[in-house]
Amino acid sequence: MRLTEEQYGLLDVLSFQRRALICGCAGSGKTVLAVEKAVRLARQGFRVLLTSFNKGLANALRTQLGTMPPNLDIAHFHDLCVGMARKAGITLSQRNDAKFFNEELPAALMDAADKLPDERYDAIIVDEAQDFQELWWTPLQCLLHDPDDGILYIFYDDNQNIYTREAAFPIQGQPYPLPVNCRNTQQIHAQVLKHYKGALKPVSRGPEGRPVEIVSYEDDGVLRVALQNLLRKLVREAKIPTNEITILTPLAKGKSGLWGPATPGSISLTESWPPAANQVFCTTIHGFKGLERSVIILAEIEKAGNLPNLQMLLYVGASRARNQLYVLSPEQKLKLVRQQFS
Repeated sequence: MRLTEEQYGLLDVLSFQRRALICGCAGSGKTVLAVEKAVRLARQGFRVLLTSFNKGLANALRTQLGTMPPNLDIAHFHDLCVGMARKAGITLSQRNDAKFFNEELPAALMDAADKLPDERYDAIIVDEAQDFQELWWTPLQCLLHDPDDGILYIFYDDNQNIYTREAAFPIQGQPYPLPVNCRNTQQIHAQVLKHYKGALKPVSRGPEGRPVEIVSYEDDGVLRVALQNLLRKLVREAKIPTNEITILTPLAKGKSGLWGPATPGSISLTESWPPAANQVFCTTIHGFKGLERSVIILAEIEKAGNLPNLQMLLYVGASRARNQLYVLSPEQKLKLVRQQFS
């Protein structure tokens, strides 16, 4: 909840740097620092953009900050592209494929920046930058009043075997490291480290916490029953508020077995953010990047595909849990799941 002394020191260092890379593992406080730096710059009179790839993260940050400085904008990257294109009168296609998001929208952003000089920023801060494609950086920098020397801070996860390498970023030089995991308990941190391949192994200052708990069930036909049993245990017996629990799966809603008609006495799931009272938020692991909850339930991870993809998803998913982590596993895949948490 509080910035560490190292993080405060880094904020002071950044005051003397117009451009910088900041790297750290999941839970190292990158988002906290990015938000704090954005707010500080805005209060100094700069027009600031804080952007991320994850739409859920951008929405959560706007909710978290409440009343923001009028010169601070928080936007999901593709929403930013669409919004700028509309302001500039640029017509977008009705496509919904990878080429639309990866090429057409960034190109529209560059054209819009040229047509709307009054919409440009003094400073841009990018969070979860490992998810940005290399060709997006030029359009994004065109949103700066000074594309070559405007204030630009890039925060990214340095798990190099999973994410983009530093060479893809528009800033050269050594990154500033965040070596402390400020989010997870020691037990969860130990699991996250098993799938971490960065150069600087982080440490955790959290409490010991509870071991990761693997909950088995017979087969896919009783997945929802197993989930409801666990939710009732957490909500009705342990008295954990539903808004402190999130269920994560590698599968989109249409392919996931977690969803279905409500049954009497069940705890309802929602994909709407923020969740309503007495509802538990359920989304994809990728969709929850940059966010966290007291209790995370991982489900259907055995359907993640090959082993490298499974390990990547476990790194992201497990690191979302501050205090408790549960993993649902069908009995026929129990050995595989246990191997990842042994």
